[in-house]
Formats: sequence, C-alpha cells, structure tokens
Amino acid sequence: MPPLDHPPILWLDDLYRGLLTEHGRIIFWGGTISTLSLIASGSYLIAVSLGFTIAVILLSFIFGFLYRPPVSLQIRRQEIPIVVEGNEVYYRVEVSNQGSRAVKQVWIEERGLVPELRPNSKGVLVSQILPGQCCSIILSLKCLRRGVYSIDQLQVATALPLGFVKIGRRYNVESHIVVHPESDDCELDSLRQTSDPEVGVINQNRSTTRTSELLGVRPWRNGDQLRDVHWRATARYGKLVSKELAPIRTDSYCLILDLEAKTASDERGIDVMISRTVCFLKYVVPLNAKVSLYWSHQKGFLSRQAFDEGELCQLIEDVVGLESIKRVKFNRWDDSCPMDPPADHMILMLTRIDAQRLDFVNELKPYSKRITIWSNHRKQAEDQWGADEKIEVWK
Repeated sequence: MPPLDHPPILWLDDLYRGLLTEHGRIIFWGGTISTLSLIASGSYLIAVSLGFTIAVILLSFIFGFLYRPPVSLQIRRQEIPIVVEGNEVYYRVEVSNQGSRAVKQVWIEERGLVPELRPNSKGVLVSQILPGQCCSIILSLKCLRRGVYSIDQLQVATALPLGFVKIGRRYNVESHIVVHPESDDCELDSLRQTSDPEVGVINQNRSTTRTSELLGVRPWRNGDQLRDVHWRATARYGKLVSKELAPIRTDSYCLILDLEAKTASDERGIDVMISRTVCFLKYVVPLNAKVSLYWSHQKGFLSRQAFDEGELCQLIEDVVGLESIKRVKFNRWDDSCPMDPPADHMILMLTRIDAQRLDFVNELKPYSKRITIWSNHRKQAEDQWGADEKIEVWK
C-alpha cells in the first residue's frame, strides 16, 4: 500500500505542501534535525538553534494573518480537459480582485487532493493583483491512475512578511478530472470484420453515417460534400443548402465486465480490462451504435445503456470510474438483471475462468449471434471455447 493511501500521511503531506514555502521547509527540517540532535546530545547551542527555529515559524504564522489575502478575491477554475493516466493535465484558473486595494505575493495551489493526483509542489506565485484586475494562471496535476476524481479546494495564500509560511483562504470550487486508462495494443480487427453480414459486428464496407432517407434540409456546414447539396432548395433560398439524411443504426453490443479481484494480479487485470473496454467504446462512438454495459456487483449486475454519441461519451466516463470488488456472485442472468440483454454481439470481460463463469457463458448463448470473451487467462479460455463456432476468444 503506497504511503499516501494512508489518510494521516496524506493529511500531513497536504499540510506540508500547502503551508510551507521552500525556505519554510528548510527551517522545518532544520528544526527537526535540531530536535533529534538535542535529544541525543543535550547541547546548549543546539537548544538555541531549535528555539530560533520555533520562534521564526511562530512569528511567520502570527504576522502572516495580518497579510492574509482579503475575502474580496474571487477564484474560478476553467473546464479541465480529459487526460491519459501517467500524464500531466494543464488547466487555467482565474483570480479576480473585487476589492479596493492591491493584493501582493499571492500563492495559488490545489489542496485536499487524492493520492492519484499529484500537484506541482511549488504552486504558482502571482506578484500582484490590482483592484478590478483578473489574473489568469495555469496549474498542472500529475494523474497517476485512471478514474473520475473530484477536486474542490483552491488555496489563495501569501507568505508575507517573512516568506516562510503561507497563510491564506480556501475556496470551494468543485471540478471533475476524467483520467482515461493508458491505451494498450487492443486488437480490434476481429471485432471490426466478419464474413457473415448477419453477425452483429461493424461492417467496414457499409455506410455508418447516413441512409437514403431524407429528413429535411439544413444550412451548408464545413465538411459537407458536393453530393450533400440539395440543389432545388439551394436555388430557392439563394445559398448552399445540404440534405439532412437519417442516420443509420449499427448493430447492438452488450459488454459484461467481471470486476472481482482477490489478488494484486486480478487488480492489474481489471485495469487492462477497463483499458480495452474504453478502447472499444471510443471506436464505436462515431458509429452511432447501441451499447449496453453491465458490470458485476455483490448482488448481481448494474447496467447502463447508450443510444447516441453523447450517451456513449458518458458511458466511457462511467467505465473509467469503475473499481474492483472482492466478491461477485454470478447468478442466472434472469435473476441478476432486470432487463434482457439480447444483442447482436456480446463481449464478456472475465478476470478468471471457473465453473460458475462457464455456466454463465453457456447460459448467454441464446441471447446473441456472436460472443467474444476476453480474459487474463487466455490459454484457459481457448481450451474451453476454442472449438465453439459461436464463441471467440479476444487476443
């Protein structure tokens, strides 16, 4: 378990980063070393050094409250872009001074972060914000793991007059960070093509954006092709007008995720599972496909459905935030889910292969034209379903 996953250590780390400047940290560690040396030796000079350190820190706190930024400051965080785990995300923060006097030497930084989000330890120092002025800065966070995280505390503080301790105010500014899993070499070829046009997979040879059914007309937009022009309407209105064609509905998909994790290896396997699920969902987003997602729970399965591009994007965010559970009960499908899962193509993501899951897969055969299975134990899955024409093992 990493140190920051322990709440007391995370709290101390937040205080250390949010209250002390670089010079203050030197004073702090000097005082710590002096304390240990004093216990070991009892030297008079070390006692004087320790007293000086404590006095500096206390005076910094006392005088710092006199220079604390006023309540007239307003702070706002702009929308945070989606980021991939392991990378830094950069976003803009705006601070406006609604008061009548200038605010000098202001530190702006995030507070109360979870262990998966690590900030720039120095924060950002703004030399001066004049009355009525709006200052824009850029903060960054290192995103260590996929997930959906809430950040709701921004600190505006000053280290004046001594420059050792940052005293300020915290503002509740709620935002969300969506961290996608790192993309792996997900082999989607077997999902993209099929020799049987009746099987519910994506057929690359047919249109996935339009049909011949005309719904109406609309103004010309960049990206429209010449064949999109409705010439009669164009002549009537005196400007380019495009045809509005009915979108095609691709075949339906059903994804079932097994989130049971009993070992560290299972946890890593679930992260790979989430990565491949997101990879697949990103592929079907522009195809206007119907996707049903089920994931295991203690008492059965929870579900989400997506019917258009916007809902698919929300579904990706839901998948990114899924976490493992210790025990899963694979009941009969009819007992576990309130809805029937008929789909042209079902994709099962399994952490392991056992008798309970074997029965579950065999029960799902009547519900779909095609079943694809992904598992950490690929060899075992191939041994079980390699000869079954309806079931394919995802490489």
